[in-house]
Amino acid sequence: MKLEKLGRYEDIVRDVCGNATQIVQPKIPGSQQNVLMTDGVAGRIVFKFNNADLVMKNEAVSRLLQAADIPAPHVTAMVRDQYCFEVYPFIPGVTLYERVGAGMGHDQISAIFQELLGIQYRMSQIQAGAVLQMPCGTCAAASRATIVNSNDVVTAYVIAAMVRIMNLGKWANLGLYHYDLTPKNILISDQNKFAGLLDLDGVAVCEKHFALAAMAAKYEQLGGSVSNICDFYEALSHQSLNRSRIRAQVNLTNLGKKIMWHLAHKSKAR
Repeated sequence: MKLEKLGRYEDIVRDVCGNATQIVQPKIPGSQQNVLMTDGVAGRIVFKFNNADLVMKNEAVSRLLQAADIPAPHVTAMVRDQYCFEVYPFIPGVTLYERVGAGMGHDQISAIFQELLGIQYRMSQIQAGAVLQMPCGTCAAASRATIVNSNDVVTAYVIAAMVRIMNLGKWANLGLYHYDLTPKNILISDQNKFAGLLDLDGVAVCEKHFALAAMAAKYEQLGGSVSNICDFYEALSHQSLNRSRIRAQVNLTNLGKKIMWHLAHKSKAR
């Protein structure tokens, strides 16, 4: 994060929380490094600076998840000058990323992903027509806005076009899903159970196989198998999946990640 922008973010945090004495970044910052935290009267507060359309979408998604009793940030959208940001109470816990780094076993990782598939299915049952109508309501639009924040505009539009193609399919397979369930976005309890989602940028209207393929790609990186993801989801949802489509989209997802990583590092080297 450029120092000038970081300083402006800190000024905004002080403006919103006049009693802010210490402003810090998360212990494990995301790739965009656009999150700050401070301690207020009611406890620790999180500020996430973001694209305006993403902020509005995330606030709407947050309300839907709250109504469905799915643990996630309780987002309030705010604007100061030209900066849009989310404000929400800090959610205590340890990320799956930290647990895996500390040696979490495969059986425990598998159990977490089974819980996450249950969360995905519950999200898919939410009536999300209002989200679909928003500028960042689809996964293609949301991914484009997210990628612009950390890469160049051309890369964002190329990847978004790939995502749009991968989401073609039956209307009945569209639903609200999280298409970016990375270990850094998943909170784990002391009992090694799912405790909450951390990042709502990746919650949007998606085609079912695309969302499950993105999740399966992460699971495969952690030593699991794509077929297990399909088995788990079919058992809990009583829905048949196109497994060959999911396998192909896992490969495309991995390719897209490599392209973004290469272009991001090439841009930084200039």
